[in-house]
Amino acid sequence: MREALKTIKRKTWKEQWNIAVAEVGYEKFLAGGIDNVKLNWLFKERKDGFCADPFIIEDGNRTFVFFEEFDYESEKGVISCSEITKVNSKIIASKPVTILEEPHHLSYPFVFQKDSEWFMVPESSAIEEIIVYRAIDFPYHWEKRKVLIEHLPALDSTIIEQNGLMWLFCTRIDKGENSALCAYYSDSLFGKWKPHLQNPIKTDLSAARPAGKMFVLNEKLYRPSQNSIGTYGKSITLNKITKLTSDAFEEIKIGEIKPQTLSSYKQGIHTFNFSRKYVVIDGKRFSGLKKYLDPVYSRYFKKQ
Repeated sequence: MREALKTIKRKTWKEQWNIAVAEVGYEKFLAGGIDNVKLNWLFKERKDGFCADPFIIEDGNRTFVFFEEFDYESEKGVISCSEITKVNSKIIASKPVTILEEPHHLSYPFVFQKDSEWFMVPESSAIEEIIVYRAIDFPYHWEKRKVLIEHLPALDSTIIEQNGLMWLFCTRIDKGENSALCAYYSDSLFGKWKPHLQNPIKTDLSAARPAGKMFVLNEKLYRPSQNSIGTYGKSITLNKITKLTSDAFEEIKIGEIKPQTLSSYKQGIHTFNFSRKYVVIDGKRFSGLKKYLDPVYSRYFKKQ
């Protein structure tokens, strides 16, 4: 049964992700009710792949979305970028430009600015390295700057500076890719990264794997995470971190962002990011037999 289901999955089991932008304050999403938010889906449905894991950056008077562009045939992702503009009341995206491609799979392009320079840490768990790239001509040209951590099959690395330290949150394929949250810290971005003494600091299929940048609101630190109970990327759980030291970690769930009820991509959402003017998310729908086989496959192979 197991091998038969795997064969069927490989041939007919497709998840279609797309990216949407909304011109709205991110507080609307924190409240959990996004059914009345106008979402602008950026790309047409593709038969050869999909776009997901969006990060949005406003640089001067221009706005860019960085994301994973996945190809079904090669089963590999590259990092792409589109500039978004507003035409009348509609937000549109330019044709995606591949800005980073490696022999291995790439996804989740965590883009951030530090000391007036732009950096990106994409997911590269296939080679068990966390690598930081530096923009040499933002946003389209990047160079490898340094391997931050070696021998670590990390997923969706997310970095924030807090209490005088750099913190990196991720899940690990070898510990539970969707359920075991791990943390690392360093005195500087390019310094020595140390594992948290309690790793994994949290085990929870509904609120472990990162789902976008962390942020501070009213002097409180918040962390979006993926809820994969029932299906991968079912919804986003919002957490408030109440304790973060080298030997202690605590957070509480404060809310959930669910897909829009009437959206054509209502089967999942697993990335939430925002800029000054915009919020960007992704959405999932099933194609082919996926919608019928998902409950059966999940019963036999519950994702960790």
